[in-house]
Amino acid sequence: MSSTAERFFSNRTAATATIVIGLIVLVALVGPFLYPNDPSAVVAKPFELPFGAYPLGTDVLGRDVAAGLIYGARTSLTVALVASLAALLAGTLIGATAGYYGGLLGDMLMRCTEFFQTIPTFLFAVVIVAVLTPSMTSIAVGVAAVSWPPVARLVRAEFLSMRQREFVHAAECLGAPDHQILFQHILPNCLAPIIVMGSLTVAQAILLESALSFLGLSDGSTFSWGYMIGAGRTFLRSEWWLCAIPGMAILVTVLCINIIGEALNDALNPLLKD
Repeated sequence: MSSTAERFFSNRTAATATIVIGLIVLVALVGPFLYPNDPSAVVAKPFELPFGAYPLGTDVLGRDVAAGLIYGARTSLTVALVASLAALLAGTLIGATAGYYGGLLGDMLMRCTEFFQTIPTFLFAVVIVAVLTPSMTSIAVGVAAVSWPPVARLVRAEFLSMRQREFVHAAECLGAPDHQILFQHILPNCLAPIIVMGSLTVAQAILLESALSFLGLSDGSTFSWGYMIGAGRTFLRSEWWLCAIPGMAILVTVLCINIIGEALNDALNPLLKD
């Protein structure tokens, strides 16, 4: 096992969080096959209590809450991962270009990045989803559109630092093309902070997706954790489990991802290595 992995897994909290996230991902992948109930089907009378005929009870329409939670995990995680990957790709390309070339091009890209950062994140995502018509695809686009600026600023700072290193000057003197210097020489040396930023971006994306779904800005036929909370909020005082169960799923998932992100930062930061 590498020293980085040893340092990461020596943190018991991070190791536990990794196991929990692994279980959640496993449920999202194989849960629908092991628990094939249709989350949209009316299976019993409304407001069946948990731990009865249905493990987590039923909602206002008599739908199985456990089935909704399992299918919602797949939806929420998929949207968050797709949006985060898109944000990381866009932010890395923009930040790398601005940091390596600098000058007028770099200034223009950074002014564009700063413009997007001046817009309130959640309101901007709401506007994008509303314009594109509410759906899971538009939510992924909206979350990605508001998540890339911090990545771009981080990558630009890393590339500005690496730009003056001897190995970069050596590659330039040998006539290496720009794309080779960018993606084969500089980017691999900047992966550690980008990976940490990526983990935190996934956590933020889950929260944004849940908030947008909670407001009804999603496909009503597709279950997600935020949609389940929004559907049950009217009955919060009497049927608390309708909101508490998906809410706890969001809380645990985001908390574990943040713990993993902090542990990755400790493990990948060369200044913290023995």
